[in-house]
Amino acid sequence: MATTINKITTGLTCNWGIIDSVREIANGITWVTTSSHGGFIVSPARLMQMPENLRACSFTKDDHFEEDCSWCAVPLAFPSLFSANVVENARECYAHSYGR
Repeated sequence: MATTINKITTGLTCNWGIIDSVREIANGITWVTTSSHGGFIVSPARLMQMPENLRACSFTKDDHFEEDCSWCAVPLAFPSLFSANVVENARECYAHSYGR
């Protein structure tokens, strides 16, 4: 049986496959994992709050920000929701991955 968290549930399919785990970071920001990948999925409202340069980090050009590189866009867009360490790691990842 699927567990519902922020309308994203285990057992559903996302861009990376069937969702194995779900962790709500904040309203509209969810971390998911699948057997092969994972990352942040953001709500339409949160996506619209993100600056264009950070929305552009989604390699699928949607609301999915994968765990290897594009994840950094979410903490950079919403730094108050993450620890200082996570935000600093996001800054470094963004600079390395996107050259900015």
